[in-house]
Amino acid sequence: MKKFLLICLIVTIIVVSVAIGINIYESKMVENNRNAVIADLNLIADKALEYYEAPLQIGGGGNNWAPKVDDEYAQNRCALWLNFSGIIKGESGDEFSTANGTYKLWLSSWEDKTLKMMGTGLEIGKDGINPVKVRMDLNGPTQGVSITVLN
Repeated sequence: MKKFLLICLIVTIIVVSVAIGINIYESKMVENNRNAVIADLNLIADKALEYYEAPLQIGGGGNNWAPKVDDEYAQNRCALWLNFSGIIKGESGDEFSTANGTYKLWLSSWEDKTLKMMGTGLEIGKDGINPVKVRMDLNGPTQGVSITVLN
């Protein structure tokens, strides 16, 4: 009887240890993906500011996210700048992918001085349903950055 109880105790300890290990591993994977998405957003923000400050003559924004070029708003110039910089490769105009997730850039209006970016990671986030999401707002004139972890 004592041997049976000892074996049950050992098996219980092993099962609990494995469960705890799996839980720690999964939470670290989510945390690592979230940190990688934030790092990617910071890199995208750096290159986007480079675009914002670059003169129109070399394909930059001329201190505007969507400058008027030939009396039309050049909405995809920032996306093209990011593609040509080699930082990320876009599948469609303002959406990009890296090994860590997918990133979308947008403006609320053509005159908006704040570029909005959303990074969606590959791992399931805190809620257990949706992937990791991080939003970054980048103000061109002040170079101020706001980061919000959504999941």
